[in-house]
Amino acid sequence: MLIRPVDLPSLRDETVDWVSASGPELYERAILDGRQLVKPMVASSARGAAILTAQEVGRLRKADLFYVSEQMTTLAVAAGRSLPEFTLMPEDLPSPSGLVYFAKPIAAVDYSQWYENEAESPIVAASWGHWTGNNPAWVNGGVWVTWYADRDANFDSALERGAGTRGGSRPPAGSVGASSWTTSPRALSPQPRLVSLTRMGRRPRSQRQPV
Repeated sequence: MLIRPVDLPSLRDETVDWVSASGPELYERAILDGRQLVKPMVASSARGAAILTAQEVGRLRKADLFYVSEQMTTLAVAAGRSLPEFTLMPEDLPSPSGLVYFAKPIAAVDYSQWYENEAESPIVAASWGHWTGNNPAWVNGGVWVTWYADRDANFDSALERGAGTRGGSRPPAGSVGASSWTTSPRALSPQPRLVSLTRMGRRPRSQRQPV
């Protein structure tokens, strides 16, 4: 998937459309399979999936758009390997809500559970925004980050390897990455297993910057 900075508004719009349509099924399947580790405190998996979908769509719609070139992505990934353990705080982010696209993958998710041969889904984007949730212990809310995979690369990689799905069938609709097989060309696919949530408050003393 070749994305230029000028393409980000349309990429965001297509991703909003895809998450709105497919998010409820994707998130519910992830909840039921135990892959959505951070989820609303509600009894119904369907209700939880609807909440997750609405929140992600809201973050995307409000997001400022950022593009990281291939050269800067390479530098950032290399620098990240030497960083100490880190607690993300709102002041670390360039805007309250955002969507960042990396010109080259920054990581990969293993999808060997879907394929006879090992398959990986490249992570190329992330969204973030304030999370209020319904956990009374998190009085200040948190920062929610969703990582996104390139669904086209998912599909193309499987074809190049000649990899078939286990049992000769395609992944069930709504599973992580399953949308690669059926939907529009440029939308990104959220990865429930890779959601991160940071509790808002004071940065741990060891991570505070000197004044």
